[in-house]
Amino acid sequence: MVRLQRCLRGRALESVRCRLLHPENVNGVIDTLKMLFGRPEIIVQSLIGKVQALPTPRADKLNTLVDFGIAVSNLTATLEACQLNEYLCNISLLQELVEKLPPMVKLNWATHRRCIKNVNFSEFSSWLYTLVEAACFVTSPFTGAVSDTPYNRKTRKNDGFVNVHSESADPRSGRDEETLATWRVCPACNGRWTSTDCCPRFTSIDVESRWVMVRERGLCRRCLRKHTGVCRSRKECGVNGCGYKHHSMLHNDTREINQTTTNRALAGEDSGDNTGPVEPCNTHRGIIDSVLFRIVPVVLHGLRMTIQTYALFDDGSSLTLIDEEIAETLQLPGEPYPLWLKWTGDTCRHEGSSRRVSVEISGTGPAAKRYYLENVHTVEDLYLPSQTVNIETLAEKYQHLRGIPVDSFQDARPRLLIGMNNCRLGHPINSQEGIQGPASKTRLGCVVFGNCSDNVVTERNELLHHSMHVSLCDQPDETDLNRLVKEYFSLEGIGITKPEKPLLSSADQRASNLLREYTHRKGDRYESGLLWWYDDIRLPDSKPAALRRLLCLENRMRKNPALVEAMRNKIHEYLQKGYMRKLTPAEVSVKHPRTWYLPIFPVFNPNKPGKLRIVWDAAASVRGVSLNSVLMTGPDLLTSLASVLLRFREHRVAVGGDVREMFHQVLVKDEDQYSQRFLWRNTEGDEPDVYVMKVMTFGASCSPSCAQYVKNHNALQFSERFPDAADATVKGHYVDDLLISVETQEDAIRLAKEVQFIHANAEFEIHQWISNFKQVLCALQNAPTAEKT
Repeated sequence: MVRLQRCLRGRALESVRCRLLHPENVNGVIDTLKMLFGRPEIIVQSLIGKVQALPTPRADKLNTLVDFGIAVSNLTATLEACQLNEYLCNISLLQELVEKLPPMVKLNWATHRRCIKNVNFSEFSSWLYTLVEAACFVTSPFTGAVSDTPYNRKTRKNDGFVNVHSESADPRSGRDEETLATWRVCPACNGRWTSTDCCPRFTSIDVESRWVMVRERGLCRRCLRKHTGVCRSRKECGVNGCGYKHHSMLHNDTREINQTTTNRALAGEDSGDNTGPVEPCNTHRGIIDSVLFRIVPVVLHGLRMTIQTYALFDDGSSLTLIDEEIAETLQLPGEPYPLWLKWTGDTCRHEGSSRRVSVEISGTGPAAKRYYLENVHTVEDLYLPSQTVNIETLAEKYQHLRGIPVDSFQDARPRLLIGMNNCRLGHPINSQEGIQGPASKTRLGCVVFGNCSDNVVTERNELLHHSMHVSLCDQPDETDLNRLVKEYFSLEGIGITKPEKPLLSSADQRASNLLREYTHRKGDRYESGLLWWYDDIRLPDSKPAALRRLLCLENRMRKNPALVEAMRNKIHEYLQKGYMRKLTPAEVSVKHPRTWYLPIFPVFNPNKPGKLRIVWDAAASVRGVSLNSVLMTGPDLLTSLASVLLRFREHRVAVGGDVREMFHQVLVKDEDQYSQRFLWRNTEGDEPDVYVMKVMTFGASCSPSCAQYVKNHNALQFSERFPDAADATVKGHYVDDLLISVETQEDAIRLAKEVQFIHANAEFEIHQWISNFKQVLCALQNAPTAEKT
């Protein structure tokens, strides 16, 4: 279940979000995903769409016929593999593809068809593949060496390159092994260098290719390294006076000159270039009347600092976008959310490193009210055009603008684009209209926009125009389809192929280091800590939100007296077991930057009537921040369910058990208990008491990983004394369920008791024993609880 929670995104996550709350719903989650996304028809429809979208093959370019034939062959192979015979007899699709062929090729197909009794898609594919084989003998396989289209950065990654590293020219030759061991693994060539900017492959390519490599490898554009969180480097580029905070090796004079030219043109300066600037990204240039965009100065508020910048209200955008540099400076936490941005002319742009964040925004006035921007997506750079507004000059020409409190600004380049998902901030509260340049009052300040007589005219008497439209592109990427197909066929290799050791991401590597650092024995149990994304996290005040949730829970309990009794009994039980404790007024008054109050709610399992479980809602957010948003999930330490089941079915005698309240047996260090407070009162009308959870909770994203790490760490302490039991504890558990099998009943009893003994050393108690032999079951049920070492 944890792996599903980590990998699901978008519509797939929304379809099973509620079922992911409990690990026993994994079968229902898998069935739902198969129903929506695991059907072969989905892959087939995607392939049909690709074939239909292919350009018409040209008689003078055989490579277009080769591409068309290969696509048709792949579609046919998929249809036959999925046994979708009805698609093979789709005459309308066949006729549509035949119409795409050049006239002479179409005539050859007609001649071939006369000799066939039953024409279907498979026969057409076989005939077309014969032509493809013949065309390949007279066609170069690298037909894309010279492109007919202008250079595009998005197609750069599809170009073919051959990189050769010469051993004789290795600048590291002569280094001792100790020095080489300290060098980093270069993400460009997988060699060892002190930094990426020393790699000969990285330095030999052009700047645009470096940007492509940085995006594809997930490198930080400031230090050219892989890391999580905000980059600590605040060094500016400095090349030719560039003030952007990117690495000097990523500086592009052409792009900076184009941006400077645009700024001058919008400001009314003569650029000296008749061709005009070339705008990248999501702006298009035209030759119509110039207008003033709805740009307003704003203040963005982070956890520790504020930034004054400019925002653009865009009614043609369905999303709110912000420069990644601004989000990093404000240290805004968020979750990865890759985007496809699509605007006019079906132009698309992929933002693979985009994150979904939340930020507070206000006007620039001293008493400006703060508002909350939700679902803000980071992009590498908006590339929005600069704009200059001189309100004094405009007020002299237009009477309706006199006395309006609008701030003048020079060469203002918006770093925030407010789309329709936050349109209330740009909605006009009041407006003042005139012949030209209307003004409106918004929640963030007054804005002058529209047609203006002071249009910027180029040397050819042409006006500079930018049109902007940004929306989320729902069209799936080919890489997603490739990944789905790989995952589909990977099921065939379960239990047969030996998986390679997975590489840990930077986040999982940090989480692993924290687990090794925090985990140690404390009394009869093990103690660990929460897996924070950063060391210096400060959380907002969440007590009012937790109090509101408590009132909602109490309203629910008033309608169900049985729930009141069950909740009170469960709270009392946790107090008796030492899972939680009540804080004194002095302890409540202690301030800590990570103090957090968790709302609680009860959960009932329909398969276990009468059993109540309390969940601490770590996903509840306050001003866009939740406890789970600042906690890492940790490395995936679960043994795959398929592997556990295969071992379970291997031998004759099977044994199973369940660890009682596994998460609650792992203590949380004192410093992190500040983040596990919650409110509860036994008597209605009294002030709520503040309690704190001393153990891992149901609801925190890092609890499964921490509990699994403690279980495995405890088992490894007995690897020499009880090797079979230690191996069964690590590999025979799926979450808290034990499933093992052996050949004899005596071995089953011995192995189960040894596993029970190992678990007792960490206060893990196995109960609810099951077996397919009554003698084994009686021996385990009547056995006394194992004593701890």
